[in-house]
Amino acid sequence: MGLPQRFLISSEVKCAHFHGTRVAKPIPSHQVYKGTVFELVDHAVDFVLSKIALSVGTRAESVQAPVAYEISKEVVTEAIVNAVAHRDYTSDASVQVMLFADRLEVWNPGALPPPLTLDKLRVPHESVPGNPLLARAMYLVKYIEQMGTGTLDMIERCVGAGLREPDFEAAGRFVTRIRRAALAGQPVVFTDRDDVRSKTKWKADSQPESRRESQLGVGAARVGVGAARVGVGAARVDPARVTARAAEDEGAWAIGWRAPVEGGACPAGWVRSRRPASSTRWSVGSWPTV
Repeated sequence: MGLPQRFLISSEVKCAHFHGTRVAKPIPSHQVYKGTVFELVDHAVDFVLSKIALSVGTRAESVQAPVAYEISKEVVTEAIVNAVAHRDYTSDASVQVMLFADRLEVWNPGALPPPLTLDKLRVPHESVPGNPLLARAMYLVKYIEQMGTGTLDMIERCVGAGLREPDFEAAGRFVTRIRRAALAGQPVVFTDRDDVRSKTKWKADSQPESRRESQLGVGAARVGVGAARVGVGAARVDPARVTARAAEDEGAWAIGWRAPVEGGACPAGWVRSRRPASSTRWSVGSWPTV
């Protein structure tokens, strides 16, 4: 059996992960998925989930430790399912799933079918599938409900997780934009070594995608022009170069940074952590020391 792309070349899904907040080369991770609509959805969802932060709880109430993504799996799935199910298959454009440092965007060619409007997507509304036969098949395997509840569920889950409501745009293409946890108070640390053009953000929970990135976890990566080393027990960063935002955010990302401070004096706003005397370690005063 041949793939649907034999007949509809653009019925693929393109996924990309950018470290910055805009589309820019080089692209750290880029995948093009082909297959049935079900395979397209599954692969694209897995791509996003492998790149975003994941928290794991304790087994206090169950033998299985609870896990939670910074953007819920249901929200990611709904955005991608909507794009694949309702896109314009006569267009030469493909569905694009793009993960940035501050947001997830899902683009699909086509427009909202009347009588739907952007405002109606935020209130109870009827189901108006752009591709009725395809929507029926996805309904039968429980990928969609055909009740017009998808966007409302996305909004509710994002708000419940402390994220901003998703944005929807319809101007030549339909765009679903979901803000990541970084905008909801999660720590994102900048240094003056960051690439000014791409505004690269390094997060604690970023998934390694290349040999260079995987070295971050073991303290061997070199960031920018300098020799800043980021990793477990090996981070050397001048605290004066860490922006004020890093000091205000709550979290434990910067705990254990080792700074060569003259005379061993504690920088303003930082406290010494409880570590062996073999090295001087500092952490932001409002955060728990290690």
